[in-house]
Amino acid sequence: MKLEPQLATLANSLPTSGDWITETKLDGYRLLARIDKARVKLFTRNGNDWTTKFPALAAALRQLPLASAWLDGEIVVLKDDVPSFSALQNAIDGRNNEEIVLFLFDLMYLDGKDLRKVPLWARRARLAALLEEAGDRLRFSQDFDAPPAQVFEAAAGLGLEGLVLKRRDAPYESGRTESWLKAKARLRQELVICGMTARGGKPGDVGSLLLGYYVGNKLHDAGSVGTGWDSRTAQDLWKRLAALDGQGARRCRG
Repeated sequence: MKLEPQLATLANSLPTSGDWITETKLDGYRLLARIDKARVKLFTRNGNDWTTKFPALAAALRQLPLASAWLDGEIVVLKDDVPSFSALQNAIDGRNNEEIVLFLFDLMYLDGKDLRKVPLWARRARLAALLEEAGDRLRFSQDFDAPPAQVFEAAAGLGLEGLVLKRRDAPYESGRTESWLKAKARLRQELVICGMTARGGKPGDVGSLLLGYYVGNKLHDAGSVGTGWDSRTAQDLWKRLAALDGQGARRCRG
């Protein structure tokens, strides 16, 4: 059995009415954990099995006081108590894997019971109790008892990505919903890698990446970027992108 996660809708403004739980928007990777009689599986948002990448997280989840469960969370690497996405990418590639922390924020199944229709506040109360003795590798994603605008200002000041706001009484619903909202404190544009150039004109190292972005279904040119990685990463990028190009990778047009 696999479970599709609930996704948040990007908000143009913070809610001014209603009863919301406010959490920090973590700059990491979504990860769902399935536990069944000490067997642990870790799945990405798209359903890919990443269990073998994180044996220490799987071992920590195995120690929780439960027989079976589905849990929802985000993996991060903290630098000066702030999530660092680049540090997380390095850790996933095998460097400093021990630094990865799983922040858990929802509990969909517990010991054979389907909790998805249970109000969010009650699911989170059960989750918090399960994590009381879990240690630093598994942490409860705390919420803030303050107006969303005040928390948003603090998050922006700390350099955090933003907030996630969830209706306190909402069920857990797979797919994108408006009972979960995300408010970004840092502007970010998602770009498509359309191609690459070689460093010094010699294949083997990526010198720059050619980028694009979508407006509706139309892909637009976003220029190129040639900094932010070392020689080892440049060689790794070349191997990965060359393999994709051989399979008919999409290229920018127009």
